[in-house]
Amino acid sequence: MNHFYLIIAFLTLTLTTNAQNSSGDTPSSNKGSIEIYSGLTFSRATGNFVDNFEADIANQNESLGEDVNLNAKLPFEFGFEIGANCTYNINEKISMSSGVGFWRTQLATRVNYEYQNPDFSYDEVGMDQTTFKFSYLALPIKVHYHLNNRWSMEAGVHFNFALKGLAEAVVESEREVIINGELDEEWTRPIEENTVALKDVAQSLVPQYRINLVYNISPLLNATIGFFGNGKHLTIEEQGLKSLGLQFGIRANLGNLIKL
Repeated sequence: MNHFYLIIAFLTLTLTTNAQNSSGDTPSSNKGSIEIYSGLTFSRATGNFVDNFEADIANQNESLGEDVNLNAKLPFEFGFEIGANCTYNINEKISMSSGVGFWRTQLATRVNYEYQNPDFSYDEVGMDQTTFKFSYLALPIKVHYHLNNRWSMEAGVHFNFALKGLAEAVVESEREVIINGELDEEWTRPIEENTVALKDVAQSLVPQYRINLVYNISPLLNATIGFFGNGKHLTIEEQGLKSLGLQFGIRANLGNLIKL
């Protein structure tokens, strides 16, 4: 997966260089355009799944007593997206776009725990994390409002169709045990990993609502920053795993659809 991020970064750099060294019509001089895009996303789990998770950790802390401390975390996780859009300019201020893309997202829950037993000079610290990984074929439909020659706003819906064969949950755990001030290698456990397929419980269609702010670097290159929210990623009712996130991307204009 790290190699894929490097490829995306290389393509983005290449597109930026080509766009800055090319000339073309401005958006106002044509009826539309075709563009390719790539970007990074940062997503955090929300929904009933998170409520149940946090309530369970709170109940465990209450029942286990003062010797044990559990700390629940919901970290932001990296993802990426690539794709192509077709944009049609209705007038100088308003345009619409649609296209196709690929979106890979990750969501995680993490529990850090610490157990202390002064009577036996025993300390144990550890971490349990579950990372959900989903891949989607994305079909976006968006409306754009051009504030001026540089800035525009866009809002719309991405219809994300799950590639169920790539849906999985990775469970990681580690433990460190210290007895009488020294690390006990017999009980200490490095990170262990177990992968569970989510093909049977992945939601087929996950709608995404997105709002973006777009900056025109040049007639051929745009930078975007946006906020998005997703519907349920899993079909299990009591596990209403949804997500919110931020997106940072870049788009390169490949050419005009219709020239005047």
